[in-house]
Amino acid sequence: MERKLRYGQIGGTLGAFIGGVHRKAIALNEQAELVAGCFSATNPDNNRKCAAHYGIAPERTYDNYLAMADAEAAITEDRLDFIVICTPNRFHYEEAKAFLERGFNIVCEKPLCFTVEQAEELCALAKAKDVLFCVT
Repeated sequence: MERKLRYGQIGGTLGAFIGGVHRKAIALNEQAELVAGCFSATNPDNNRKCAAHYGIAPERTYDNYLAMADAEAAITEDRLDFIVICTPNRFHYEEAKAFLERGFNIVCEKPLCFTVEQAEELCALAKAKDVLFCVT
């Protein structure tokens, strides 16, 4: 049997609508598992509660997306296959850029960003890193 895809999520703490939608949609075919995340960068208690609820190991629960991007990029054996971004809209560009720069496939909630220049930059970065960059 092939292994399940491993993914990390940014945003979407317990009770947040869109994070739940992404987790449920990903779970439909049982081919991916949530193994890392920063579910709330503003509320550490909610972040830890959400991670514990989904069985995320404390060492793969992060206080902010940059800490997650750096730490997960350093992992070689159980590297994440993709990142799901479902934070408030104003953060999508910077979060996507950070993970693209580190070579991760991305699934980002819409809107992706707010300017054509930002979108072109992210597309060029995804192409340069040879990764998938999906917008729901």
